[in-house]
Amino acid sequence: MSGEVPDMLGANAEILRSILSQPLPDTLDMIIWRGVTNSAQASPFERFAARLLVEAGAAGIRDIAAENDFDVIRLSTTKRFWLRCNGNDLSNEQFNVVQAVESALNRIDYADDEARRAVHGGMPEACIDENFYIAKSQQYLRNVSGAIVAIDSLQEGENNFRRMRGTEGARGGNWDISTRFANVCENLELPFRLHY
Repeated sequence: MSGEVPDMLGANAEILRSILSQPLPDTLDMIIWRGVTNSAQASPFERFAARLLVEAGAAGIRDIAAENDFDVIRLSTTKRFWLRCNGNDLSNEQFNVVQAVESALNRIDYADDEARRAVHGGMPEACIDENFYIAKSQQYLRNVSGAIVAIDSLQEGENNFRRMRGTEGARGGNWDISTRFANVCENLELPFRLHY
C-alpha cells in the first residue's frame, strides 16, 4: 500500500481543519448542511459528522458564540478539540450544549483517526462507510472505562506535585490526592471535559 492519504481522508482532514480555521458556527452549519440537506452527495464521513452534531444540538452554538467570547483549540496533551469560553458566563443549558458539541467533535475526530489507521493498515477505502465511523465513535465512548485503570493507580508511586515551593503536603492528604487526581484528569484522552 502506498503512503499516500486517499482523497476521502484528505477531505475528512479538510473538514476537521475548518473547525479551527473558520468561525465554529459557520463550520458546524456547513457540516450539517453537507451531511443532512445534501446527504445524497455527501461522503459517509460528512453524514456521520452531521448526525453527531445534530444530536449534540450544534444549532445552538451560533447563539452562544454571538453572546460570548468563544473559540476552538486543540489541547496540547490529547490533541483533541476544546471549545474555549468562559463557563461562568453561560447558563447551564448553554454549557450543556457546548459540552455536547465538544464531545461530538472529539468523537468525529477519533473516528477519522481510526479510519486513517484502518486504511494505512490495508483496509480498502470503499469499506469505510457511515457505519464504520459510528462504530468507532461508540468505541471511543467505551474506551473511557479503560481510563479507570489510570485513575485507580493514583495511589501508587510518588506524586511530583506533593512538594511545591519548599512546602510538602502529607502523603495521602488532601493536597496529595487532589493533585494526583488533577494530573491524571489532565492527561486522560476523553471525548468530553471533566470538572474537578
